Amino acid sequence: MNSAANEAGRGVAERDSRRRVAVAGLTALYCLAIFLALDFLYSRLFHHPAGSVRIPDLVFSHTLRPNFDGYDIWGERKYRFITDSLGFKDAAVRDIPLRPQGRRVILIGDSFTEGLGVPFEESFAGTLAAAGAQRAANTEFLDAAVLSYSPALYYRKIKFLIDSGLVFDEVVVLPDLSDVFDEATSYFCFDDFAQYAALCRGVGAKPQPRSDDRSSSPADAPNPIAAAMPERVVPQNSALRDATHAVGVFLQRNLTVTDALRLIVKFKLLDWSGAFKREQFVPSERIGWSVPDYDAGNDYAPLGVDGGIARGLLHMQALADLLAQRHIPLTVAVYPWPLSLIQADPAGRWVPMWRQFCAANCKAFVDIFPDFIAARDAHADWYDRYFVPGDAHFSAAGHRIVFDALTRAGL
Repeated sequence: MNSAANEAGRGVAERDSRRRVAVAGLTALYCLAIFLALDFLYSRLFHHPAGSVRIPDLVFSHTLRPNFDGYDIWGERKYRFITDSLGFKDAAVRDIPLRPQGRRVILIGDSFTEGLGVPFEESFAGTLAAAGAQRAANTEFLDAAVLSYSPALYYRKIKFLIDSGLVFDEVVVLPDLSDVFDEATSYFCFDDFAQYAALCRGVGAKPQPRSDDRSSSPADAPNPIAAAMPERVVPQNSALRDATHAVGVFLQRNLTVTDALRLIVKFKLLDWSGAFKREQFVPSERIGWSVPDYDAGNDYAPLGVDGGIARGLLHMQALADLLAQRHIPLTVAVYPWPLSLIQADPAGRWVPMWRQFCAANCKAFVDIFPDFIAARDAHADWYDRYFVPGDAHFSAAGHRIVFDALTRAGL
């Protein structure tokens, strides 16, 4: 009798236990559903991208949408992105007059100068702009840089701005180590030099528009965005990576808070494993040329590494000549990637090449390599301090190093 009663008691206890587990599980699912619903509503109301900020351009391949106030997605990060009436990254949507009230300096480069992944205020362009506005003699800094630009596009864009009537007092070009790859392999359809324009294929085989024949978003223009993105070391294609990317994109666009929590966990795990740092210290095709004994193979076809360097210098000479004709000073500033800072000779061919170029063409040459080398030597955790985790681009502290160097140079 006692045994039967005990058995019945255990049965009731087990049912109660299962019921409590089921209720707890349903409660957790209910709370999760409420959380996701609120996250979705918040994301749609306050963080939903207002279209893409990156658009094609018939004159200089790709640019930024003018008067944009929204968010950009870079890799697995979503961040606030604002442009002005010229389609330059800026602190606020605003109209830029053709003629400045004070001194005006144009900055141009690629994603490092654009400030990829950080708000404008944290980029060196943004800090220069803020500091310039506080000077007694106001200096306006405008950031004309866009991800994956290179000398062919620096020249085309500055020429277009001049032809459009924009008045400025100085141009600062910040060429990137990846420019050699871009000049060797890309933008032949946006080249004023016949020997390179002849290499244009596909949609670019059409007659090339001049600076006075511009369309900011033509329906039949090539979409440059996919080609403009690869500034990271990316693993080989895999079904798992593709599925993970798809999930990440969905969360970025629809569940901002959930995605932020996911990234915190993911980045912490990758940081603890050391995968972030290892990825940045392995030569990639974009800057592999700067590493001694790197086997470029066909990565730099059709021009090769030396051909990419020669083409880049040719376009920079064309830019220097264009500016000299209009009595506009040119400054060139160079900076390293993380991979550069672990080489025996971080400057390599890059710094002497631009120093020699500037001897005949520039108002000033600013070598920022020593500033980063000093920061590297002063801090064992230099990569974590000065670069975005898992990437080669500058963190806010890295941008500050560039800002300080440019300010000391008189900008």
